[in-house]
Amino acid sequence: MDKYKTALERLYDLAKLGIKPGLDNIKKAVGLLNPNTDNIYIIQIAGTNGKGTVSHILEQSFIESGYSTALFTSPHLNRFTQRIKIDGKEIEKNMCTRLINETLDTLEKNELQLTFFEAVTTMALKYFCDNKVKIIVLEAGLGGRLDATSVVTPSITAITSIGLDHTDFLGDTISKIAFEKAGIAKKGVPLYCGRLEEDAADVIKSNAYNVKAPLFILGRDFEIDKSLTIPWPGIHQRENATLAKEIFLNYPHNFSKSSAEKIYQKALLKTKLEGRFEKLFSLPVWIIDGAHNIEAISALVKTLKDEKIVPDEIIFGALKNKPFHEMLSLLKKCSHNISIVNPDVPRTFDGEKIAAENNLKFYDSVNSAIESIKSKSTIKNTPCKTVLVTGSFFIAAEARSILLKIKNDPKIAM
Repeated sequence: MDKYKTALERLYDLAKLGIKPGLDNIKKAVGLLNPNTDNIYIIQIAGTNGKGTVSHILEQSFIESGYSTALFTSPHLNRFTQRIKIDGKEIEKNMCTRLINETLDTLEKNELQLTFFEAVTTMALKYFCDNKVKIIVLEAGLGGRLDATSVVTPSITAITSIGLDHTDFLGDTISKIAFEKAGIAKKGVPLYCGRLEEDAADVIKSNAYNVKAPLFILGRDFEIDKSLTIPWPGIHQRENATLAKEIFLNYPHNFSKSSAEKIYQKALLKTKLEGRFEKLFSLPVWIIDGAHNIEAISALVKTLKDEKIVPDEIIFGALKNKPFHEMLSLLKKCSHNISIVNPDVPRTFDGEKIAAENNLKFYDSVNSAIESIKSKSTIKNTPCKTVLVTGSFFIAAEARSILLKIKNDPKIAM
């Protein structure tokens, strides 16, 4: 067994501790490993949907500006190293192996037990600081107030959207979830938000006021930018791009605003979003979208309608803590040919049961569903034009791996 795989197994073993919101342990870990972020411009991004998109756009924009830029995101699609990047390059496997072992050795020596996400966040910060980056784009994992990424003091914060997701940890109402995400607001630190429902906006306004954080909300303080050329369909992506632009322009660049706007537009067109309305091949076109909650599925269905795309086939799978009945109901408006699969992670829903209840086809793997669709087209001699794969980033990752012949690292639903 190679050293990288052994190190990953050691790290993944922390997943048995589950998710434990709180900052006490990661503060101790940061104290031990001492990643000094004092002179680094940190952008912390929370939100139900859109935070990955905004994070990637900002990464590309700052790289395009010539700044040494780090990006931390989760979960990974195909490789663990996709979570930790500097200047668009994934951490190398050898370095990742060393970093995992050094981090876990230090924690064990000091009898400090971290969760998987806490350990990975600590590793990433250490790696970024050791490499003396100028900017860190830090995507929050869950919530914000007690998320591991809140161990740092950000230079600017953002909340992309508020929706009903992870209700078992964040609360079962928009207001409760907004309260947790609003916890990233800090005194004197600008907080930029995407479009918000009234309940969410009220909570975030109150929190920002209480901590004296300057607040800027899409639709109130700045408007959607219709002049931008967006490389992805969907009004939600234009909103994400507008939010990212406001954050980018807030940075104290050493060039003019007009130059910054030109750089941003150029970077926007270069930004790659894997697993987000990602189109592969031409006949059929495979649309891979990691929409994993009701708001994301709603945005996906609207985008398909606006783009006049009617999938011939849909492959759908979800985790058991998601509103998969409602998600499936929306997808049925797009196509009657829906195949149900189980994501290859422990927290999968019971796809076979869902398929039976809805009189839909069930396949025991994404690969089986893909092969069935391919063979069906061959037998009928009427090729599929469009296949949509959605419901979970883990389903998206499996489909990308199969279609693009990419070797996956082990998956972990964190």
